[in-house]
Amino acid sequence: MAQDPKFIREFIEELPADDRADLKRIFALIESYAEPLELDDVREVAKATSHSPILAYQLYEEYSKALQIASQFLVCSNLTCLGKGAGLIIKELEQRSEQLLALDVTVEYVKCLGGCSVGPCLFHNGKMHSNMDLERLSEFLDNLG
Repeated sequence: MAQDPKFIREFIEELPADDRADLKRIFALIESYAEPLELDDVREVAKATSHSPILAYQLYEEYSKALQIASQFLVCSNLTCLGKGAGLIIKELEQRSEQLLALDVTVEYVKCLGGCSVGPCLFHNGKMHSNMDLERLSEFLDNLG
């Protein structure tokens, strides 16, 4: 359900000038107070900030993808990483599924992350974590929450 356009306009008007210039920041702020934005909401943000609707759509798509990636673990499950212990990493992540769910983190097993020489690899929040073993994984997961 789209936000009330009046809410969006008033919200943006109350922001400091620096925040009004950053559309991704506006998207994050509005979504922290309300539901995820819909296309009509993005158009309203563009109108209220005098930005092009096309630019606003592009930036909202980038912002949405970044959010999705931030809450996702990509785990390499190719033969090279499996041979280096990725199977143990996968098993540990499955055992900690409730902890990950509570942190709103999803796990996806991918064929390759491109770090075969430094595997097993895990990608999270825009960063590759290599040479992963159970001890490093445990530390990593404990520091998430």
